[in-house]
Amino acid sequence: MTGATMSKDATMAVGGAVTVSSTNGVPFAPSATTDTTNANNITSGTLPVPRGGTGAGTLTGYLKGNGTSPFTASPTVPSSDLTYPTATINQVWQYSSPTTMGPGGFLARLDLANCSTAYLFNASTTGTTATNLCATGSAGNGTIIGSPAVTQFGLALNPNGATGMAVQLPASENTAKTFLIAGYFPSFGTNYGINWGDGSTGFGLNGSTLCGTVNTLMCFVSQDAAQEPGYLADSFYTYWPGAARGLAVAAQSRRTGTHVIGITCDTGSGAQYYVDGVPMVMAAHSAVCPTTTGSGIYQVGGSALVTGGWKSMLLSASMSFQSALSNSQMAQQSTALLNYMLSAGQTNTPTPAATTSGVGQLTCVGDSRTAGVIGPAPCTWVVLDDTTALISIKGYSGERAYDLCADPNYQGIQNLPRNSAHSLAIVWIDVNDIDTAGHNPTNIASYDACIVKNLKATGASVYITTEVSSCAVAWGDSDKNAINPMILALAKQWGADGVLALGSFPILGADGASANTTYFNGCLHPTTLANQTVVAVAYSNAANELWGSTANNYNEITATTYQELAKDGFLRMNAPSAATVTLPDCQGYTKPRTIYNASAFTVTVNPSASGFYASFSETIDGGSSTTIPAGTTKVFGIIQGPPSAGTCDWQTL
Repeated sequence: MTGATMSKDATMAVGGAVTVSSTNGVPFAPSATTDTTNANNITSGTLPVPRGGTGAGTLTGYLKGNGTSPFTASPTVPSSDLTYPTATINQVWQYSSPTTMGPGGFLARLDLANCSTAYLFNASTTGTTATNLCATGSAGNGTIIGSPAVTQFGLALNPNGATGMAVQLPASENTAKTFLIAGYFPSFGTNYGINWGDGSTGFGLNGSTLCGTVNTLMCFVSQDAAQEPGYLADSFYTYWPGAARGLAVAAQSRRTGTHVIGITCDTGSGAQYYVDGVPMVMAAHSAVCPTTTGSGIYQVGGSALVTGGWKSMLLSASMSFQSALSNSQMAQQSTALLNYMLSAGQTNTPTPAATTSGVGQLTCVGDSRTAGVIGPAPCTWVVLDDTTALISIKGYSGERAYDLCADPNYQGIQNLPRNSAHSLAIVWIDVNDIDTAGHNPTNIASYDACIVKNLKATGASVYITTEVSSCAVAWGDSDKNAINPMILALAKQWGADGVLALGSFPILGADGASANTTYFNGCLHPTTLANQTVVAVAYSNAANELWGSTANNYNEITATTYQELAKDGFLRMNAPSAATVTLPDCQGYTKPRTIYNASAFTVTVNPSASGFYASFSETIDGGSSTTIPAGTTKVFGIIQGPPSAGTCDWQTL
C-alpha cells in the first residue's frame, strides 16, 4: 500500500504493520509467497508452518514439530521420544512387610530353614507376641514383657532407668548354642566385672544383653572395658553363679551405635563372641553353655537374676540356633541383620539433641557416685535459682573417665540440649580409673581433658569435679592428691568453664576421710547424709554461680549488711552508709567473684565464719577481713588448701 493514500478503512502503525478495519466487501488475501502477515491479528483460518503456524486447526496434548512440517499432537509422550538409562533393581530392603521380600533381599539371606527363632521387632511384633519367622513357626514365638514402645527401629527396652522390659524366648531355647542380638546400643555398659568374682553384686550392675531367669542358665553381659593403653575395648562376660565366666577383648573399639552381638557355645569347646559378625579374641576363661537347663527361660534385654541387669537399648532383631554356627555363618547372618536395621533407617549417628529453647539444663555426669548407688543420687537434691531448669542424671556404675573420653556419645551424652537458655554438664568420674587403671594420675588427667572437649562440642558449659577420698584401694588418697592439683591448674586450658572442688571439703577430700562411716559407705561412696548436705549443695552452688550475676547483669544491694549467695558473681554495693559483705563458704568454689562499691562509703568484706561441715576458719589474704573504698572494685579468688587436707581460703586478685 505504499505509494498510495491510505483510505479511511486502513491505518499504518509506526512499525509498518497495516491494520485493515474494513474491506468494503473486497476479499483480502495476502500472497502466500511474498506477503507477510502479523500472526497475532489472524483470528481464524489455518496458518502454514513457514509462517509460524501449526498446520492444523486445533492441537491438544503433547505437541511435536520440526519447523518444516505440520505440528502433531498425541495424548501421551511416545516411547520413541524418551531417552534415559534403564534402572535395574538389585536388592530390596523392606522392613514393614517381611513376608513380601523376594530373593536377593536381606530376609532371603537369613537361615530361616535352620534357625530356632528369628524375630524382627518392628515387623513381626503383635501386642505381646514376637512372631517367629523360622521354619519352626509359631511354636517358637517370643513373649514381650514390660510393654516397651514399638518404634520403626524395634523395641525401646528399659529407657531412662526403666526395668523389666525384655523378650522371653521359648523354653526350647534353653538348649540353644547360638544367639544373635541386633539393635542400637547406647553403650555396652561399664567396666564392672573385670575385678569382680562370680556372683558378686558388682558384676550384676551391668546391663544383660541376654540373661536367664534362673541361675542354671547363663547371663551374657556386654560392657566397655578400658585396656590400657590406647583404646576402649568391648568386653563380654557369660556368668551364672558357681560356673565359669568368659571374657573377650576386642582388637579395637566398637562404640555406641548399631551392632549385631553374637555368642556361640557348646559344652566342649567353650564360647566365642562376635561383634557385627567378627569373632572377638577370647580370653583364657572361655565359658561354656550350661549343661542343665533348669526351669527358667532366656530373656533378651536382661532379667532380675542379678541386680541392675536390665539392658537399655533399641532391640531390632534376635535369632537363636540349636547348633553353634561357624565364623562364616555368623558373618552372613550378622550382615543380613545389619542390612535389616539400615533398611529401617538405623544409623550409627546419635539422635540430634532435643531443642529446649528458653529452658536451662543441668546434667550430672559420672559413675556410681553420681548414679547414687548408696541412696538417691546427689543431684536429686540440687536446688537451682532457675526453677524452670531441667536436671538429668547420667551416672553409670563403674564408668571411667577413659570410657567417656573414648566414646564421645557414651550413654547418649551428646544429646545435651543445644538450644537451651543455658546448659551445664558437671562431671565427677575419676575414681574408677584410680581403682582399676594402674593408678596413673597423669593419664587420668588426660582423659579428663578429653571429656571436657567432648562435652564442650555439644555446646554445653562444663565443670569438672576434683576427687574425694577413697580407701577402696591402698593408693586411692595418694592418687587423689596427685590428680586434684592437675585438675585445678589445667581445667581452664582444657576448655572447662569451672571446677567443682569437692576435694576442698575436709569431710570428703582429706586423706582418710573415706574411713568415716558417717560420710562414706565402704570407703568409696558418700552416704546419703553426705550427698544431701554436702555434694548436692556444692552442685547447686556451681550451677547457680555459673548462671548468676555478671558485670552486664549485676546484683545491686542497698542494704548495709549482706550475705553473698552462689549467684552473686558480680555484686554492686550501693548502701546509704558503710556496709559489710560476707563471702560464701569457699568450699567447692573456684570461680572468681567481683564486688564493686558504687557508694560513697567503705565496704568491709568478711570471709565465711567457718567452713561448712569443717573445723577450719576461712581467711581473706590471710586475715579476717578486707575493705573496698568508695568507687573501687575488688575481685576475690580461691586458694585451695593442701589436697591431703582439703580446706580453702579467699584472696584478692
